[in-house]
Amino acid sequence: MSELAEKVKNTELKGDAKTLVDMVNDMEAEFARALPLATSAKRFVRIALTTLRTNPKLMTCTAQSVLGGLMQAAQLGLEISDVLGEAFLVPRTNRRLGTVEATFQLGYRGLINLAGRSGVTVDPHEVYAPDEFDFRYGTEAYLHHTPVLDRQGDVTAFYAVALFPGDRQPQFTVMSARQMEEHRDKFAADSRDNSPWHTNYVAMARKTVVRRLLTYLPMAPEASTGLAADAHVVTASPVTPHDLDIVEVLDET
Repeated sequence: MSELAEKVKNTELKGDAKTLVDMVNDMEAEFARALPLATSAKRFVRIALTTLRTNPKLMTCTAQSVLGGLMQAAQLGLEISDVLGEAFLVPRTNRRLGTVEATFQLGYRGLINLAGRSGVTVDPHEVYAPDEFDFRYGTEAYLHHTPVLDRQGDVTAFYAVALFPGDRQPQFTVMSARQMEEHRDKFAADSRDNSPWHTNYVAMARKTVVRRLLTYLPMAPEASTGLAADAHVVTASPVTPHDLDIVEVLDET
């Protein structure tokens, strides 16, 4: 049994019929040990409980997957919140076990936060048809984007720029709208209307282009850990991506 599973088991044994809310409260001291020193464990728990209460589906997830996802967020110093959008817990059905499990998932703001700890400022944007946009890769790379206010029309591209301290030249990556849709169709096998790619397409596209950019950059260990933890279920039993009804665990995003 993993260390986390043991802690969850011990938490469950502290009282009769422990609710998930009780378990999160009981884990405050564990979260405090994982969080950066400047981060309040009480605030972390309060925001986590608000997220659970406003998403009833999360309340049906296994305790271990929820607590595991929260611990991952604590270790990265990120808050699980739909408001800040740094990190999320996404309920997914495990078809093999017949359970609902919470998957830890970074938002693009969480990726930007982690990149900032490496001294890198990352700025993602989308490009609309009326905008003035041009770029070139190579030894004389450049990117120029002049957005049109009150834009109307389709999104034609997404890009992210990394700015570095000192004299190092900015680095960027660009994906066309077609490339983004191909990426979505390849990796996000869930096509339901409540899929993040349907409910918040721009945010998922920003995350995709930011993550693609970060793969080319030297990152602090915690940022690398965050990328590895993204779209991960913490569970006591082995789980393969094929067990889940959403296959975004395979996704670059």
